[in-house]
Amino acid sequence: MAEAASKGPGNEVTLPTEGAGDEMTLPSEEEVDEIDKLAKAVKLAKKMNLSLKGLKGLNDIKHRLKLHLLEKAGKSRKPGEVINMVTEMRSRDEERREHLLGLLQEVEKRAMGLMMMKQELDDQLADQLDRNVPNFMAKFKLHKERMTSRKCPILVAGETSAGKSSLINLLLDEEVLPTSHLSNTYTICEIRYGDVRTIKLHRRDGTCEDRVLEEGDSLVDLLKKYVEEKGDRDQPTDYPRVEILLPREFLKDIYIVDSPGIGEKEEITKQVKEYLTEAFAFIYVIKSDNAGGVQTDRLQALLKEVATMKTSGTEDIPAFSVKTAIFVCNKWDQVPIAERKLVKEDTIRKLQACWSGSSDRQVFCMSTAEAQRLRDQGHVSADFSRFLDGLERLIPESLNWRIEVSYRWLDYFLSRTIYHLRAYVQQGEQSRDERKAKFELVKSRLHALGDQADDVMKMLRSNVDSCVDVAMQSLREHLTSDQVKRTVTTWTEADLPKVEGTLNIMVKKIKTAISQRIQGVLSDWEKDQAFFSRQREVLIELFATAFRTKIERNLLDIEGTIDGTAVVPMEPAADCGVEEEEETTDQKRSKLPQLFIEPHLRLNTAGKVTLGVTSPIWLPIGVVAAFFGLSVYGIVELKRIVERSREDKEVNTYQQDKYGYLSRMALKELEQFVRSNELRDYVRSQLKPAYYCLEQLQEVVPKQIQLDLDLVRDLNEDARDEKVYTIYYSPLLQVMDNFHRRLKAFWVQELWAPDIDPQTVAFATRDVYEGPICSGLRAELKRGELLPQEVGSAGAKPVTIKLFRGKITHRNVMEFLQEEDIFRKVKKHLNLIHLTGFSRIGHLPCLVFTPVVTDLRTRISDIHQSALMKNAYAPYDVLLGTMMQVVNGLEYLHSKGLVHLDLSLSTVAVDSDNVVKLTNIGKPREASLPHQGSFDTTEAGGYVYLAPEVLRGQDYVTESDMYAVGLMMWEICYTGTAYVDEDIRTFSELKDFVCSNRRPKTPEDPSEGAYIREPRDYNKWTAVMACCWASEPESRLTASCWKENINKTGDSRSSSRLSFHDEHFQANYVVL
Repeated sequence: MAEAASKGPGNEVTLPTEGAGDEMTLPSEEEVDEIDKLAKAVKLAKKMNLSLKGLKGLNDIKHRLKLHLLEKAGKSRKPGEVINMVTEMRSRDEERREHLLGLLQEVEKRAMGLMMMKQELDDQLADQLDRNVPNFMAKFKLHKERMTSRKCPILVAGETSAGKSSLINLLLDEEVLPTSHLSNTYTICEIRYGDVRTIKLHRRDGTCEDRVLEEGDSLVDLLKKYVEEKGDRDQPTDYPRVEILLPREFLKDIYIVDSPGIGEKEEITKQVKEYLTEAFAFIYVIKSDNAGGVQTDRLQALLKEVATMKTSGTEDIPAFSVKTAIFVCNKWDQVPIAERKLVKEDTIRKLQACWSGSSDRQVFCMSTAEAQRLRDQGHVSADFSRFLDGLERLIPESLNWRIEVSYRWLDYFLSRTIYHLRAYVQQGEQSRDERKAKFELVKSRLHALGDQADDVMKMLRSNVDSCVDVAMQSLREHLTSDQVKRTVTTWTEADLPKVEGTLNIMVKKIKTAISQRIQGVLSDWEKDQAFFSRQREVLIELFATAFRTKIERNLLDIEGTIDGTAVVPMEPAADCGVEEEEETTDQKRSKLPQLFIEPHLRLNTAGKVTLGVTSPIWLPIGVVAAFFGLSVYGIVELKRIVERSREDKEVNTYQQDKYGYLSRMALKELEQFVRSNELRDYVRSQLKPAYYCLEQLQEVVPKQIQLDLDLVRDLNEDARDEKVYTIYYSPLLQVMDNFHRRLKAFWVQELWAPDIDPQTVAFATRDVYEGPICSGLRAELKRGELLPQEVGSAGAKPVTIKLFRGKITHRNVMEFLQEEDIFRKVKKHLNLIHLTGFSRIGHLPCLVFTPVVTDLRTRISDIHQSALMKNAYAPYDVLLGTMMQVVNGLEYLHSKGLVHLDLSLSTVAVDSDNVVKLTNIGKPREASLPHQGSFDTTEAGGYVYLAPEVLRGQDYVTESDMYAVGLMMWEICYTGTAYVDEDIRTFSELKDFVCSNRRPKTPEDPSEGAYIREPRDYNKWTAVMACCWASEPESRLTASCWKENINKTGDSRSSSRLSFHDEHFQANYVVL
């Protein structure tokens, strides 16, 4: 009986050797793949007791070695497994579509109600909304159709002869498509479900012919008759589209599209683009054995179409996300082993240059031929298995994108609807004079903003024009250099176009050769100088920062005045003077933004800004394309620029002196290119997206300003009775707000892609770390680790994981999103915990922060215990310094109109350097209290730190934080829990106790249990403490006043030297 194999460290396969029983470690598939010497392969095969009978050469032996390793290792993946995987994903996708469809239908009904209000009440709200969100009723229909669409193709495109059909056969686990070099030249093949194996041949004239396969018929042989290239490749095929119907269950949910080579014919590229609007997944296959690697000009041609394409019927919905594409470097076995690393790096670099937003996690190197050989013997190769892993990871992202497109439109519609409804509701709360005053104020501010926006546009255009001038000068010097002239005039035999075909074909070949030579010169210049790529990042940051800080922020502030909501001013991180902490490579955000199609625009620079989907300005897809396609246009445009001025030349002139003819023509074209406007046109084409973005901003910003002017004018002129606003608008506002919360909860639960891979986030497991670090009413903080993604990387990085209590629902989702958003925007204050990113633990969303070690309650206890062991009391300066850090953090938050919420010694953390860190941030709002019917049964618990007004149901405000500061000071002074000596068990008892102006007992003599024993210090501490927990919010100290007065001297609480709140203190302080 054969002895079993085992897995050693790093999952290497180990086998027992004969005799001594020692185990030998076998190589991995990758290591076998790198064997380039026949002798080495033979030696390894003999070591593993493998027969070499019938094998011919190195490749056969390597295949036998890989097969042996797979048999011994027992790989988990099986041929055909991908089918089940895709089917499960599709089923999950259907559930989410149905969820969003339900919300679309419910909101649509309310939108129809707005149209009815327009007719019955002469109401202008519907018209105002239609100007903000044009044709919104038609858009509802469009997005409902998107959610019910059953079109779900997996599109496989790529370069000619790259092996697209072979890859599809692997995915199907069946030979379906012909794979010869002449196959499937200009025919698109769709593989769909059918009860009977059938080929449907679609002719160019629109007719269709069905060929039903009989038992024993070869599908591959039959297809060859219709899709294989015959004669001139430039001639159109008789069958531009072929459907292949197979009785396979999984094809009921999806279908697979095999596209011809990209870039050869414009009509093919356009067809591929149409499939992309519905693509379930997009796989682009690269012919890795090409000289020069990936054919970027062809990929750029496709990207240019993708970047500017829109979903049918709408001008503002992007239809495809670049980040969900999958790139397969096929024929990897034909790339010399010594060159593979460089080839892969070069491929990734070129992909990122022309497919902005892509990353190396989307690139997979493999050999479909090798994978096919192993599949035939019942195994999945290592590289194909990695590809399937990537497919399993990236397809859900593609599915998310398709749903996000509709989610984002509905989110914007609801945001603008709620904004208008709030404006009308506030209208009913204002007098006629107040309305008029607000109208004049807002009108003045909007006109000023319009002038400011004009200045911003002029500044941006000046910067782009300057880029053009600098590039022109640099390129002109380069193109007139002797080195470049030698490059364009030097031709080898391999470069010469062959004399064949018609006159037109020959002229085209000559033009193409010269065009490619000049294109190569320009590409090499950009590769060396990286001018346009650097300018891309500079312009992106400039545009985003200018828009965010100069336009959007001011417009949001003005709209806050219109609808009565407070807008919190946030400074970019650059203003804070604190450097960004270094992030691990896998956590770094791309500097290329995902404008208006990701949750936020976030630039990982010192000038980080955030632009959320709640922006009042909805920029059309053209602006998105401008940023994404910034590196796309130049080379493609150049080909047209170079070719458009040429005239046909006599072929016999070329035949007589090929080298001289090409040299003269190339030099002439180069000189003409430099002297004429073509060089400027080329440079401007490279920066064309920036100009286009400017045009879009110049259109949409004034439009939105005018829309707000129209709104305040309508409000000012609206003379209806205030009851109208109460009867109609207030209930509708509540309904729409509820819809918006439900939509946001759907986003968090189903769509929000973590910026930290959940597989790398884990709770710390060491025994010493049991239990949460901090625990409050809303959330708890636990110790965690960020695990390395790659073998051999540095060890786990400590972090803090914040988990919110209970499931994120429509009731608390806004608070969760608000906190995450604010943590990203605020500067890195010393006494605020710093956000690393968003992730998930299981299905629960969580925030990941920099590491902390304990809560402030434990820290204070340790300080007291350490002192007591020395028969002393904790130094007052240490206790004061600790509390001072808390108030420093609060002072910063309060200065921004923010509050901590749920503040206590148990919700404030301390890091390893004993620096205090506040852990919550939010805007003032109503606290989450128990349902009124459960007041008598809900335990008081963490509610004891809530101020009287909050317990009564009023908003939690900055003064509420200061109330909690008073209780924290009491607990520091007496090392107990507030109210622990009182018989307070339920929320109802707590509310009655606190709202009757009763507080924890505070003896006048510090010797009666206090840990601050010096009378002068004790008097200062308790006096400030009492002024913090005053019953009336306006009587409490602010954070700044706390810092000012804690250092004042006083011998007793009744001393005249206690100048702050003395009258209040003497009148209201109660000792129990």
